[in-house]
Amino acid sequence: MKKPSYSLAKVLEHKNFRATQLKKELAELTDVYENTRIESENHKQRYQNSLKLGSQENYLKPADIQLTYAYRDFLRSSLNEVLSREEKAAKDLAAAKQRWIEGQLEVRMLERHRENEQKSFSDHQDRLTQSTLDEIAVNLYHRRR
Repeated sequence: MKKPSYSLAKVLEHKNFRATQLKKELAELTDVYENTRIESENHKQRYQNSLKLGSQENYLKPADIQLTYAYRDFLRSSLNEVLSREEKAAKDLAAAKQRWIEGQLEVRMLERHRENEQKSFSDHQDRLTQSTLDEIAVNLYHRRR
């Protein structure tokens, strides 16, 4: 008889290797099964929830619709009120800017008027001084003669 080319240890090692491979495949398939089952449960739950939402007791009642319309109208009126306040504030701001510009023009005009008055006063004082000096010079000229 021929001696077998494989030993019992190698066969056992091969069987153990194959067993670990099968355990890994079984674990992967178990994970896939669990994920599929969880997903199926989720779909079933969503379907039952949609059925509950579609039942007669969960339909909107006319009072709910009226409340929704009233709330929408309230939101619209508050938005319009805010917009009107914003427009009024913009108008007030524009009016205030216009008053400020007019005030600046008045200030400039008053400053120019004051400067002109000071200049005319100093010119008048210069003329008076010059006329006084002219009189003194004429008097001195006539005295010496």
